[in-house]
Amino acid sequence: MGSEKILTELGFSFKKSGVHTKRTMMLKELTLLLEYVPGNSPAKQEYIDAIQNDNCLSKPTGVTRKLTASFLVNLYGLDTSLPLFRALLYFWHRDTAGQPLFALLSSYVRDGVLRDSAPYVLEMGLGETAIKEPLERHMEKLNPDRLTGWIH
Repeated sequence: MGSEKILTELGFSFKKSGVHTKRTMMLKELTLLLEYVPGNSPAKQEYIDAIQNDNCLSKPTGVTRKLTASFLVNLYGLDTSLPLFRALLYFWHRDTAGQPLFALLSSYVRDGVLRDSAPYVLEMGLGETAIKEPLERHMEKLNPDRLTGWIH
């Protein structure tokens, strides 16, 4: 069994696109969702129902609720059959101050755009502002034509 297959079974994702072309880590939404759906082992459908049917994230339309659910599934899995998501839940409920870091680590291994942009961001100095054009060049160099339309 190849290492990528093993990592995928753990909850990692190797898709070249990601939620970060349209959204952020959605930390606020993840926090509200994990407060709304209690426990350490809800089914994936419970999270989706909480977002789409209960509107626990206060989204204005059914379309935005559906998109939000999709983005959160892509970023975090929301599936306790994935060891990565179980680990996120385990630490999430034990260390409130660490929640943003847990979300970042989880979304990093599931979102190719975040993962590819990390080296550029990590080379920046503390307090330095990212400049769009060099970041675009960095991303285009890693994956030519992947972000066509997003960049221009």
